[in-house]
Amino acid sequence: MKTTYKFFIMNTKHFNYQKITIQLTCAIVFLFPQTGFSHSDYGYDAQYGNVSVSITTGFHYEEIRKAFILGMYAEKLSEEMNFDHKIVISYKHCYVEPDFQSNYYLSVGKGEYTWDTGSSVYDQQSRKSSPYIITGELSAEEGLVLSIFAYKISIPQVLNIIEYGIKNYEGIRHQQVEYNNQKQLYSTYTLKSINREKIITISYNPQSQTILDVLNERFYRPETYWDKKETFDSERIDYYCQFGQFFIYGHKIIRYSPPVEIEDTVLAVLDNIYWLDRPRYNNAVIFDSDSSFFYANWLPNKAPYISKKQIINKAPFKRYYPGKIESVGTDKIFISYTYSGNWEATDSCGVPHRYFGPKTQTSYFSSGLDTLIVDFDQFVNDALKQEKQTRPEH
Repeated sequence: MKTTYKFFIMNTKHFNYQKITIQLTCAIVFLFPQTGFSHSDYGYDAQYGNVSVSITTGFHYEEIRKAFILGMYAEKLSEEMNFDHKIVISYKHCYVEPDFQSNYYLSVGKGEYTWDTGSSVYDQQSRKSSPYIITGELSAEEGLVLSIFAYKISIPQVLNIIEYGIKNYEGIRHQQVEYNNQKQLYSTYTLKSINREKIITISYNPQSQTILDVLNERFYRPETYWDKKETFDSERIDYYCQFGQFFIYGHKIIRYSPPVEIEDTVLAVLDNIYWLDRPRYNNAVIFDSDSSFFYANWLPNKAPYISKKQIINKAPFKRYYPGKIESVGTDKIFISYTYSGNWEATDSCGVPHRYFGPKTQTSYFSSGLDTLIVDFDQFVNDALKQEKQTRPEH
């Protein structure tokens, strides 16, 4: 299976990094309303045989790798069904809205679309602003085109849609209509599709035996160019996808003599992976949502340690920035988050003010004590206040 990865944001420039071809092609600006804060989304795409998959998102979520794994399964499904036309999967990751209702558009063609970005362009000659509208095609050649707008994807559900598209390829060409001004978060799209309610129904149908056979295939977490340069390749915690689930496993390479023997120990099975970080060679922090994580510690020939913890979100804040993890010693980590929303703070004169924008929070976890302190800053402040109150006066 030949795989090509691409990454794009601005201009046109090619370079190679660990067998990954990266192409910088276009800029996508995502504006958060009422904030004055702007953020550039990024696009990533990969090619698996006749399947092209792309995802646009804001940060390095595991959803990028899930999209790539979906492409691997889609290629396998097309092989099983002897389908040799192009399959294009375009995934707009709606990462700012955990409750976003997934939307699908299925068509046959080149994926012609019109995108009203929600921003404007200023013309210096006329001194007027006009909507910034982009038109284009998702593919240079004709094929089966699936556009996805979702917070997270279910690989089995998407394979249901692709299987229907393969079976009804010519019929879709005659059934598809143009959906105008489709509001997806802060942008508006016009694109072709068959009946959207029908697609939703198809996605929830039980999987066929063909799809079940395809899902029996095991695909490992694909590497990306932004991965840490890890030197501990002989022991690590990773995951693979099978049956639509994600198997967290401990991995060891035994190098005594050829052939190299590989041992895998399954530590947990998850329905979703939101974000993964490996602060040390023998442990990993695996978020299955934006507010809950598994801490895994594994060494060969020792009982694994797995603990699930919940980080309470402070309403009305939204957490859509992946955290940053720092390891302290062998059993302690700090997780730093950035939220966005309305919050209050007191100025130097003691006057409270309300703000809208980013806010940080640091959590502390000790595996040795199996203890999570959700708001470590507040914990320290409270401890200092208590210590000051109990300090004897001189």
